[in-house]
Amino acid sequence: MAWESIPVVLLLVISCGMTSLFSLIFWKNKAFTTGSVPLIIIMAAAAVWSLSAAVGFGSYNPFLMVLARVVENAAIAVIPVAFIQFSLQYTEKTPRYGTIIWGILLIIPILIAVLLIANMVLPLVITGTPPQPGLSSPYGAAPGVVFWIFFVYGAFLILTGCAIILQHFQSASGVFRGQLACILIATIPPLLTYTGFVFQISPFNTLDLTPIIFIGSVVALAAGIERFGLFDLMAVECGAALQEIPTGIVLLDRKGRIVEINRAACRFLETSDRDIMGSSIKDILPPHEIPDRKQPGIRNEIRQTLKREGDGKVQYIDLHCIPLTMTTGNHEGYVILLNDITDQHLTDQSLAMARKKINLLTGITRHDILNQLTIMMMHNELLRDAIKDPVFLKSFHEQEKAAATIQRQIAFTKDYEKLGENLPQWLDILTIFSKYKEDLGHDYIRYDIQVGGLEVFADPLIHRVFSNLLENSLRFGEKVTSIRLYLERHPGGLTIFYRDNGVGISKEDKERIFRRGSGRRSGFGLFFSREILSLTGITIKETGEPGGGARFEIGVPWGMFRFHKEHGADAGKEQK
Repeated sequence: MAWESIPVVLLLVISCGMTSLFSLIFWKNKAFTTGSVPLIIIMAAAAVWSLSAAVGFGSYNPFLMVLARVVENAAIAVIPVAFIQFSLQYTEKTPRYGTIIWGILLIIPILIAVLLIANMVLPLVITGTPPQPGLSSPYGAAPGVVFWIFFVYGAFLILTGCAIILQHFQSASGVFRGQLACILIATIPPLLTYTGFVFQISPFNTLDLTPIIFIGSVVALAAGIERFGLFDLMAVECGAALQEIPTGIVLLDRKGRIVEINRAACRFLETSDRDIMGSSIKDILPPHEIPDRKQPGIRNEIRQTLKREGDGKVQYIDLHCIPLTMTTGNHEGYVILLNDITDQHLTDQSLAMARKKINLLTGITRHDILNQLTIMMMHNELLRDAIKDPVFLKSFHEQEKAAATIQRQIAFTKDYEKLGENLPQWLDILTIFSKYKEDLGHDYIRYDIQVGGLEVFADPLIHRVFSNLLENSLRFGEKVTSIRLYLERHPGGLTIFYRDNGVGISKEDKERIFRRGSGRRSGFGLFFSREILSLTGITIKETGEPGGGARFEIGVPWGMFRFHKEHGADAGKEQK
């Protein structure tokens, strides 16, 4: 061996060692590695190729050179078929009867490899002199037809595998795109290097550097394993996952045609996916059940309940239509979500009926009590002038006060029974506050409203909260000329601040004003406000400084508020 060949042989040995190591690693983890079998074959073949090249390059023994070429041809013949098998397995596109197909694909390279090997061995058997491979040709002489068939077939398989991975790369994102990029980086350089050597393109026309380039391939795969979880973290195939989801999912294009539908949706709509793919949604939903996608609303989402009757059964289906928008902002289509809410609907109906009966009973009882109180208070009016004894007169006044309190408390129950009567909704705070601001009038008061775009998930009675705050400011603030409503976000959620510049609330009254029966009037306003907000986990407290005006903080937890899409980053900015 010449001294100048030592660096090349050393690099080939290193390549052999690294590819052998990876082959063993994949073998050890074959149960957990996607495409493990073709990966093991590729790494083992690369190791054999590198070792054969090292022997052939570093030895001047004709017999070792021929033997190295024989083994090298066998290794090269296996790699293209193994690679396309790996690309199909990794992207989960394995065809039916895969084993038979791989066997057929292997026939051609095996036959061609045998012919190439025979071409090299026959001269040794017949004449006793082996061919003399030179650096100017992969096989020592000008490649023949058999070799070109071998090369074109192998290149076709590898390019097809790369195309499959590249196609998958276009739809992948995040860490999975990084995995595919590492696979392509590990594959394309060896292919280009070997092609350059075969076609005698400088600087690859003097030496086949492909086995040495395998070092870079191993490094690329190692980086993918370390950085992106290559061969470990695998994406779930969306089509299969879509079919297993119990929620019905229908994807529509911009013209309302069905482009995808899962089994649950077919079951809800009582149809077959094979019959309706490409059909219009109008073919499976009656006109009155098709969502009006032009209807205005938050994000143009449409929600409605479908009723299905048949075979003595009634089924209620929640239909949620959501527009799909591309990253460029262009409208792409719609997704329809379908859920069976029959049990929930029947339960809600039963609860509504029970509540209706309870409210009817309490309404009748309340009416009867108020009638009796009216009779008692009328008789008290008649007796007032007849009572002269101061002791009895004092007791009479206490009785009147008690009767008035009972009347006030009974009246309050009429409002309180409405609490929770309707389901919570997304309510626009600016719209609610502005309505009561206009109803109250008082042009001398300056309003500073900075809650634009804010929606809160709350009981519809939340309008009573803001009407009560406004009325309290005007009635008891004494010198109120300015009212401000604004918001602040924080790690715990969001706080809505209501402030006025009136006389404020004393320290001892800050909590007492929220108690039932306290206050300057009925004492139910702020108590009722706190009860309304608490239904969805919202809190309210008074934190102003006495003499510096009232300040109420309404705490809204995460998940109970959102902003109009059109407001975006400007949500909450000043509006007057």
